[in-house]
Amino acid sequence: MGGVFAFTNPSNDEPSFLLQPAAGTYLAYSGVCTHQGCTVGYDQASNEFSCPCHGARFDGTTGDVTRGPAKTPLAKLAVTSSNGSIYLV
Repeated sequence: MGGVFAFTNPSNDEPSFLLQPAAGTYLAYSGVCTHQGCTVGYDQASNEFSCPCHGARFDGTTGDVTRGPAKTPLAKLAVTSSNGSIYLV
């Protein structure tokens, strides 16, 4: 629990993140800032994604913008788990 895994989305070759906020719960987001397309990083201490280009921040649980200049949330990726494996759908 509390783990974060950075990966390349196989459907579009974009950086992405998989988070496990609680046992059996998985969230995935695009790692591309919605402001100008820079790659965001994840800070586990604050549970936020941050963009190094212009300082935008996004909530790590919802992907919502917490600080501009971005106005649009990070794209949420659909995930499912089955028999101990996690899949993008």
